[in-house]
Amino acid sequence: MLTVNLNEILFWTERDDLENDETSSRDPLGTETFAGQLAELILPGLTTITWRVRYLTLICLWLNFIKEELQEDNADEILEHIKYLEKLTAYCIIKRYSENGDDNQTDNLIGKRYAKVYFKKHIDKFSLDKKHFPFLVNHGSVGAFTTYKVLLKSLGYIEEEDEYTLTPDGMDLIKGVLIPHSSFVKSLLLKEKADSHSQKFDTLGEFFSLSNFKTFEKIRLRDALLANTMRKSAFALINKYFQDREFDTLSEISKVKSANAYENNVSTTCDYITRFERLNREVYYIFYSLMDIEANQVDISNFTKKTNVQESLKTMTGKAFDDYLEFHGLHEQFLGKYDERPYELFIQLKEYRNNDEQCIKTIIQHHVKNQKQKTKAPWIDHKNGKCTVILAQYRKNPDEVERIREMAVHSYRTINA
Repeated sequence: MLTVNLNEILFWTERDDLENDETSSRDPLGTETFAGQLAELILPGLTTITWRVRYLTLICLWLNFIKEELQEDNADEILEHIKYLEKLTAYCIIKRYSENGDDNQTDNLIGKRYAKVYFKKHIDKFSLDKKHFPFLVNHGSVGAFTTYKVLLKSLGYIEEEDEYTLTPDGMDLIKGVLIPHSSFVKSLLLKEKADSHSQKFDTLGEFFSLSNFKTFEKIRLRDALLANTMRKSAFALINKYFQDREFDTLSEISKVKSANAYENNVSTTCDYITRFERLNREVYYIFYSLMDIEANQVDISNFTKKTNVQESLKTMTGKAFDDYLEFHGLHEQFLGKYDERPYELFIQLKEYRNNDEQCIKTIIQHHVKNQKQKTKAPWIDHKNGKCTVILAQYRKNPDEVERIREMAVHSYRTINA
């Protein structure tokens, strides 16, 4: 079996540590990072926050436009122009496609919410300033450039030592793709105002659209993404065994008789994920069931008597649990440098497998510890045999809670692939 070093494979983001990320507030049991690491083993280059591969082309176009049209070489100024071009891209796409509800263009558009608000204001004069359009004020934590630049480097589209400079491959990616109305775009980047009703915005919206690939552009991106052998093997398996539900796709791939070492790595990882998520979804089901208490407080001993809770506890501490721990031990080195928080939780649950109340308390304690590590407030806590909801805003509706038991808790990007 090939060994995989998580520190050497491609990442869409600069870091795999979500501790200080805003999204970490929605990771109550600390399994998000670990799930992201598992996803990287199947599809190097994809994580939980990326969807639209055409951003690779767009970012290269932005960088080239700044260098060629604005003749700008100062790093700070280039970054400011990137912010403005990303704002402009979001606005133009919303203006072009929001009225006809074309989700292919606007789904997972970075800055979509801000662009919609701006568009609905019906401002006569369009400006990209921070007052009217605050999107990307904090560019260090949001934005397509921050999200995709490590992959851009890994694919050889931008220089390793100078992330604002395109390589020959980066120039080749955008060869034959020219931003229309270049003078108009240039004036906006120079902070000039424009008529908000100009049809040029619509033209730009169609050009920047997230699924409007040129044929040659799609071929170039495809070839670059498939240059990674592990990712290529995963794409082929996902295409062959794709199911409507992601968890079912992973489960099907986990049963595949591998044709080579790369396929073996993919199927082994999928096998691990299905085992992990079978347990993980039961823990999440219990956690969100606790969060769903109408009175904000419940006696833990009464909670454990519920039929669905009993079923989850049985799964969590039964044969599937033992099989997972054994599988983990056999493939621990294969996982590389993994986040130990989920495994620590399962080890604790093993210790209390015959004590339902203590299992529930262990889940709560794990959550409180996880939140403390992130300097976040706990959502729930327990004292004197009772569980208390602290942050009710993080509740899920009953239907969402029930659906947790039918699928993987985390996304592994099989649908995206």
